[in-house]
Amino acid sequence: MISLSVTLIAPLLLPCPQDEEQPQAPLEVNRPPASLSEALTTGVRWTDLRLRAENVDEAGMDNRSLALTVRGAVGLESETYKDFTFGLELEGITNFGVDTYNDTLNGDTSRPMITDPAGMELNQAWARYGGVRGYTLDLGRQKLDLGNGRLVGSEPWRQNDRTFDAVTVTRTVPNRLTLTAAYVYNVNGVTSSSSPLGDTESSSLLLHGSHPLGSRGVAEAYSYEVDLDHLLLPATRTVGARAEGEVDVLGKGLDFSGEFANQRDSSDNPDRVDAGYAHLSLGAQFAAITYTIGHEILQGSKALGNKFTTPLGSVHTFNGLADMFVTTPMLGLDDTYYSMEGGWGGFQVTATYHQFASYRDSQNYGTELDLTLTKELASGLRTGLGTADYKADGFGVDTLKAWVWMAYSF
Repeated sequence: MISLSVTLIAPLLLPCPQDEEQPQAPLEVNRPPASLSEALTTGVRWTDLRLRAENVDEAGMDNRSLALTVRGAVGLESETYKDFTFGLELEGITNFGVDTYNDTLNGDTSRPMITDPAGMELNQAWARYGGVRGYTLDLGRQKLDLGNGRLVGSEPWRQNDRTFDAVTVTRTVPNRLTLTAAYVYNVNGVTSSSSPLGDTESSSLLLHGSHPLGSRGVAEAYSYEVDLDHLLLPATRTVGARAEGEVDVLGKGLDFSGEFANQRDSSDNPDRVDAGYAHLSLGAQFAAITYTIGHEILQGSKALGNKFTTPLGSVHTFNGLADMFVTTPMLGLDDTYYSMEGGWGGFQVTATYHQFASYRDSQNYGTELDLTLTKELASGLRTGLGTADYKADGFGVDTLKAWVWMAYSF
């Protein structure tokens, strides 16, 4: 494990190759800011608004949940001044006083959970130093989405982003290599800071490297030492590799992705962990419809704690949109899925069918059918709706979720 971590981080210490000197734009056309105040006032500003209605009907619950929430975020990224750039984003979520759902804080356990509590927080606040060619150093509260976000991500589906208080060093060699090393000292979860899982102290080291496979793919390797100060989230070390891209087969483009990883106990974890992860998928387009088949495995066992976990991952887009497997079951998870994606009536439509079982003993868990429609209405204005219908057969209970949303960014 140590040797792989050294292999990943060593290139960060190497000098960056000299790039060809590019012609400088005339000073009056691209003049750098003369002061910090000018850098702040001439930087990039943004506003993100998202309105979402979400309904959850769960078998065995006294009532269903209905949440109507709005997320608003305003942010600023300064111009670079003396090799420094600064970023700030404020985020607020409101439910208009309607709390007919279990938001994890209101104590309404008679209704299913929708983890979008109302609140306001500092979503991002960071400083970046770029004075060394090929390197950047980011310090502060920031988003981290490494690879496809499966193991480390900001969980963008929820109204409140997951962000990381971290020191991040990035080494970039254009068209050749990107290396990221992040030391995370606090994780700000998708629930409010008032929640037991809202803010979690951390001593985690995340290493990730990516290399382009020509113009049609990418290969990645990573080593994630995750150590969170929470009894339910014991320390682990995950080492793995992933590749995705497109190849030509019989004149057709074939999309592929493959990922393999191993997770072991680390630091003061009282349990022995030795669990694997695998995810393979193939996709191809016929008559303007993309068909994909995939198989994802998170190993588990009959031993307490010996299972593959993803406490920092963007889990909503994996293993079904009903979020039945946000936490890996004790016996692990085996997910075989089939999807179709294409255009219809101006909407982008995706339908996915999942068959779930345990990794250990191959016990049936259930099936799920997901359907989403999204559309770009105008510049910066998007809308969408969807359903997720989980049919239990050994794990959880029948659950039906539906939502409609609209987002505007400017």
